Amino acid sequence: MRKTKLQTLIWIATACIALFLLTGAYIAYRSMEGEIANQFNKQQEMLAKQAASGIEAHFQEILFTLKLGTSLENEGIGANSINLKTLYDQLNGKVISLVRVDESGIPKQAYPEEILEQVKNRNYHGVDYFRVCWITGQPYISKWLTDKTRPRKIIVAVPVFNREVRDGLPAFKGILLADVDPNIIIDTYIKPIKSGKSGFAWLIDSNGTLLYHPFHPDSKDSADRSYSENEDSCSECHQSFDLETRMVTGEAGHTRLKTHTDQEYLIAYSPVHIDGAMWAAIGVNVPYSDVTNSVRRSFICIFILVIMTVAIIIIGAAAIIRLNNKRIKAEEVLASERLVTIGKMAAQVAHEIRNPLSSISLNAELLEDEINSYEGVSTEEAKSLLTAIMSEVDRLASITEDYLKFARLPRPVWEKENINHILLDLLNFSKEEIAKHGIQVITQFDPSIPEIKVDEKQLREAFLNILKNAFEAMPQGGELQVTTTGTGEQIEVIISDTGIGIEEKNLEKIFTPFFTTKEDGTGLGLALTQQIIHEHGGTIQCKSQVGKGTTFVIRFPIVGQRVKVDK
Repeated sequence: MRKTKLQTLIWIATACIALFLLTGAYIAYRSMEGEIANQFNKQQEMLAKQAASGIEAHFQEILFTLKLGTSLENEGIGANSINLKTLYDQLNGKVISLVRVDESGIPKQAYPEEILEQVKNRNYHGVDYFRVCWITGQPYISKWLTDKTRPRKIIVAVPVFNREVRDGLPAFKGILLADVDPNIIIDTYIKPIKSGKSGFAWLIDSNGTLLYHPFHPDSKDSADRSYSENEDSCSECHQSFDLETRMVTGEAGHTRLKTHTDQEYLIAYSPVHIDGAMWAAIGVNVPYSDVTNSVRRSFICIFILVIMTVAIIIIGAAAIIRLNNKRIKAEEVLASERLVTIGKMAAQVAHEIRNPLSSISLNAELLEDEINSYEGVSTEEAKSLLTAIMSEVDRLASITEDYLKFARLPRPVWEKENINHILLDLLNFSKEEIAKHGIQVITQFDPSIPEIKVDEKQLREAFLNILKNAFEAMPQGGELQVTTTGTGEQIEVIISDTGIGIEEKNLEKIFTPFFTTKEDGTGLGLALTQQIIHEHGGTIQCKSQVGKGTTFVIRFPIVGQRVKVDK
């Protein structure tokens, strides 16, 4: 029992440590994964903000250069004095053309020069950016303009004034117009953004129109319309358009989204403001798996390390159990050898004592007859002494009989018996003693338990030893409960009392031969009981609490019953 309990404790402790390590590793992995994903998304947000700042600076430089060019006419020098080539070269490829339009909307000057040939018959007077510059006197930057017959472009227009005052305001002399190729913006600021292994950047304008997306499934048709107009075709990927809604309102931040295909993305976004107005928004996203794969590889290494640690712990536990089993086995062998030695000594002592006791008993009986033959003489004192002698002789004879039983347990006689009948018969046999101690007996016998092969005489003696201990533990009365149950594989007998109990330090010794806490005890009763139970292939356990009582649990096998038979 002690061996099994220790092994169980070792394995439970090992399992708890292993579970703690594995759980800790998994929690650390999940925490690390989430934190790294969050930090990675913050870096994506920085990339989006840097790209947005680059686009803003790009257009600010164009505006600054165009305003610088118009300042010549603001000084009244004249339209033809603007050197468009100089401005074009100064912008260093940031625009594809420059056009000077007069106050009537007629193009008067252009660079490259062939552009003037293309637009000379065009009147800009009714165009929205011409009218904005004329009415507000402020520069104008268009949205991403798309013409199905021409390449996409972005228009930047700056009003031109001179010193002449009309109605208290400088005279409007037209606009200086620049065409910007969107591909320059995309190639310079959007395409170079690489996030993780397969991340990319994309661009929408303030109306939600998709301006650029490297992997859009239908970019030619949908890129000219806002996400609300594309809702039906985009719903295959998008669960909602909350992100795009936040982007077009000028928000910056980062989030984590899942598509209808259950693929997760880390997405960061930032607005592009030009002259204080919302112009576009940049999004940067990467598959969540790109980020977590690196964490997962680290976790696999940690997990392997944890598994190795657990394996070492298990091997160590197995080694401890093996060493403990060897120690317990050695102790059991030593205890068995001691018991054999003690048994031999007890048998020899009992044999040597029994013959003289028999002689003393016989002579005492003869002496009693002799004393009884005296008439007219007071023999009461002699009879009292003789009775005491015979009582002690009987006690010694009983002790020597117990010693001989323990040393030479008779060969069992196996017969099929019902455990319930044996226990009930014993309780009936002990009625007088039960009544003498004022004990209340409660029985719960399982009528379905089968008969098993037992030596009835020996088993009665084993049960009787337990019952006697219960009676002695309840001198002022108490409750004795005897229960039997059958589980299909074994029969369980539970005998409980509400007596004085056994101290914890003595629990492991109660089955040790010659151990007793009684003044007149031999210490062989429970040792003999255990020996008989083991001969029947069963087990016996004892639980006790001081002041609350003691419980003995005896189990006998039913299926494949094994009994020890002397050969």
